Amino acid sequence: MEGALLIVTKEPEGMVDGLVTVAHDNFYLYTEPRKPTAVAKSVPAFKNSLRVVKFNETVDGNIWLDRATGRVKLYVESRGHGIRGDHKGWGGGDQIWYYSPKEEASTPGTIDKSEKPKTKAREYELVDIFGAGGLWDHRFHDRVFRQDKDGKWGFVYRDKKRLHGGAANPPWSWNDHNDTSPIGEIATDPAHFSVRYAQGWGPVSTQYTYNPYQRI
Repeated sequence: MEGALLIVTKEPEGMVDGLVTVAHDNFYLYTEPRKPTAVAKSVPAFKNSLRVVKFNETVDGNIWLDRATGRVKLYVESRGHGIRGDHKGWGGGDQIWYYSPKEEASTPGTIDKSEKPKTKAREYELVDIFGAGGLWDHRFHDRVFRQDKDGKWGFVYRDKKRLHGGAANPPWSWNDHNDTSPIGEIATDPAHFSVRYAQGWGPVSTQYTYNPYQRI
């Protein structure tokens, strides 16, 4: 249970200005897109859309883009579940590329063979955690999640005859070990989180038109 926050500007439409990934108890910040060496003709050139004047946190690298589609790439730790926006700390093991289903993508992704040979490709499905019977509905069920003394929620695991809250945290419990943000703010209040992480976005609204964590 790790994740990522993509900060996307409305104008120009669909331009990603920031990326924050979650890897265990650390957040990693990525900013100006690193242009891929080759992009399909059907994909427009990814212009520099970064409009942030100053970051309040250390920038860990550039946003990486898929060579075929120009989409943002995320790296999930092999033999683990930490998420990064770069290839550092891969952890060894097999490498699998996951792409959204072809019927949802205007240009299906292709394996970036420059990264590693003999790579497998698979499609993924997005599941709404706010759907009926989803994770959000089970947030107070003590056989699914348990809260530790620091307020963090963890997936329950069984050790002999006892149930414990594990280190795998749901989105509303994500936090950086030395961050000043409230626990889970990256998911529950991403507008305030973004303003906290960076300055100079221009006018930023913290009024939501959709935020299921806040019942909006």
